[in-house]
Amino acid sequence: MQNENNMTAAKRGASIYLMQVLILRMNILPSGRESGGVTARQ
Repeated sequence: MQNENNMTAAKRGASIYLMQVLILRMNILPSGRESGGVTARQ
């Protein structure tokens, strides 16, 4: 049981980490920054 819980926690942490990396990449790219600004204004 503990091993399964650790695996789910690791997958959850990995998914959150990947999401943060994608967001950072979008913020770094000019096109991503522009699209983000438009959605924020609306």
